[in-house]
Amino acid sequence: MKEDLLIDRMLSGWPGKTLYFLICLGFLGFGLVRLGVGSAALAQLAGWIEMAEMTEAIGEVGPFLSEHADQSLYAFGVPDYFAYIAAMGLVLVAGTIGAMRFKAGGIKLMALYLVMHGALFVNAMVVNPKVILLAVTVALVGVLAWLRPRFAKGRG
Repeated sequence: MKEDLLIDRMLSGWPGKTLYFLICLGFLGFGLVRLGVGSAALAQLAGWIEMAEMTEAIGEVGPFLSEHADQSLYAFGVPDYFAYIAAMGLVLVAGTIGAMRFKAGGIKLMALYLVMHGALFVNAMVVNPKVILLAVTVALVGVLAWLRPRFAKGRG
């Protein structure tokens, strides 16, 4: 019980808000990267742009999807996969903006992003080192969900 009081005191006021916003800024950047990469890959696949980085990324994703198509619940095509990545980024950006405004719906959208991310592992039935990233993001969204009520009083 005393530990809870100590951590509450340590994270009340600006230290907790600073931590909260630093985590949010990280998620915002991560969401923008997902949205940007997914959108750029789709634009390249449509022939609207030509970027060497996207050619390399698309070249890596195609064989992976083909290799795991037989065991996947849903066999993504390359455009489907990048549309899904862009959608994940959009959900994460929207959720982060909501969280930065201390809205509970923002945290819920961030949780939806986590479900979408986890669904990629379940769909491909593959566990790779990226699952560590998912575990870290789950923990960080948990921290945000725990901290948000301390600062959201009267803000919804």
